[in-house]
Amino acid sequence: MHVVPLDKAIHAEIELELEIAKAKYGQHYFEVLCIEGGWGDTLDDSQALRLVRALNRTGSMFWEVIGRS
Repeated sequence: MHVVPLDKAIHAEIELELEIAKAKYGQHYFEVLCIEGGWGDTLDDSQALRLVRALNRTGSMFWEVIGRS
């Protein structure tokens, strides 16, 4: 059985979600650039994945920050 290491699987998922976001909003969309630029620098893998999923699901990564009650 071939097992993909967790970090590679998460990286692939982030890259897939980023491609979806770029297709929806364009590669120069501010929030896409923020997530892509922060990933691996100020955002760890779980944060980047959470934000890009929020962007794709709600139209803004900021929903993850201000939309919670």
